[in-house]
Amino acid sequence: MTNKEEKQNKRIIILLVGVLLVLFLNLGYNIWHLHNYQEQRASGNERWKQVEERIHLIEKKVDDAL
Repeated sequence: MTNKEEKQNKRIIILLVGVLLVLFLNLGYNIWHLHNYQEQRASGNERWKQVEERIHLIEKKVDDAL
């Protein structure tokens, strides 16, 4: 191989490593985001259950008052 081909091969390898690094970082971020989304969803569901309980209590108070 000539010196020019060796430099070109090094560039290709560096670019390949860079692309793989970006892909792995993106995969890690997506996994973290999915986990965070699941936690927020569960928290939102719990909050909604509390709101429903309050609505039922208010409805019961109104029914008892009438």
